[in-house]
Amino acid sequence: MGIRVESEADLIVRQCLEERRSFAMIAGAGSGKTSSLVEALGRVREREGASLRRQGQRIACITFTKRAVEVINTRLGFDDLYLVSTLHGFLWGQIGRFHDDIRKALVESRLPTLIEKAKTKDKGGKSKTALKERAKVERLSAALDMLPSVSAFEYADTKFSDYGEGKIGHDDVIEVATYLFAHNATFRRITGLRFPYIFVDEAQDTFEGIVAGLNLVCTGIGLPLVGYFGDPWQQIYDRSAGAFSPPEGGKIITKTENFRCSKSVIRLLNAFRRDVEQYAAGENKAREGSVEFRLVKAEEPSEPRKRYGEDQIERALARMDAVVADWGWSGRADVMRLFLARQMIARRLGFADLNKLFTGTFASSRAKEAFEAGDHFLIKPFLKKSTR
Repeated sequence: MGIRVESEADLIVRQCLEERRSFAMIAGAGSGKTSSLVEALGRVREREGASLRRQGQRIACITFTKRAVEVINTRLGFDDLYLVSTLHGFLWGQIGRFHDDIRKALVESRLPTLIEKAKTKDKGGKSKTALKERAKVERLSAALDMLPSVSAFEYADTKFSDYGEGKIGHDDVIEVATYLFAHNATFRRITGLRFPYIFVDEAQDTFEGIVAGLNLVCTGIGLPLVGYFGDPWQQIYDRSAGAFSPPEGGKIITKTENFRCSKSVIRLLNAFRRDVEQYAAGENKAREGSVEFRLVKAEEPSEPRKRYGEDQIERALARMDAVVADWGWSGRADVMRLFLARQMIARRLGFADLNKLFTGTFASSRAKEAFEAGDHFLIKPFLKKSTR
């Protein structure tokens, strides 16, 4: 394994850590963003690990998936100085004991917002949508009346909530935390005292209110410090921040290396964006490569809510296969195909219905994670090879 060479962006991160100055690293595709993140985490341990342990403080690293948590923890040696967690896990860890504050956020912000949204969608009459939204208003209004009698709240680990029973879901955790960051100075202070250093991976997919909240926690020069790592051009979710910046006085850092792509691909990337101009680095430094496009016009979705029908999906897959065949790539082990959704991969491999069962709307995140890791007890019999 080669010796890692510190980039200019990494040097600036080091300087920010020494100055205790918050920062945001904008790192394009293939730039080694995770390596920069892990290196920054390691530097804090080297400089201040002993004193942080004495004071009972930890370094927080918020990332997007359980898989990323595992990767980062492994690279850090599973050191309990660090709290490496998904966003939802981290936020629930901070708000989960403040039941009165959770209730206040639900009463003053979350439920009134949901009720108003449902009322806006109710256009009157007896349409399916109108009746559904009317029923939602009634249900949420009843829950709002019940909240004063709820003694404790728990994170239900699903998309769904039962406010009257004190169970809140994924979106509620985000909205409650956003409210507390914005309106509760004590909550912000407690968060900063627990975690003098907060690093956020995939910052472009962190919710805008959470970025604003962490910036309030880390306002000004000195600890607590927040460091963002991400790329606005790789944003996946509409409700996420996209563009992100550090608090006032923080430093915006651009990382320009690309260790993944050939020079021709990087020229294409640079033609699309102006905020980051990358250059080929590492093993691809002298590799020219090539780029070729085949554009296929998408069909108009035939199903309700702009969803594609089964026949449309099959035709789309057939078009891709035809293009691969035209390029002479069919059946070659050295050709990689990228599918952006697990359900499409499952369809290709013949277990789409099984995948949907464990990852669909009504599946818990716990079941989904166990299924994707191959640890769910219902699928283990299919993964074992017979010794007979």
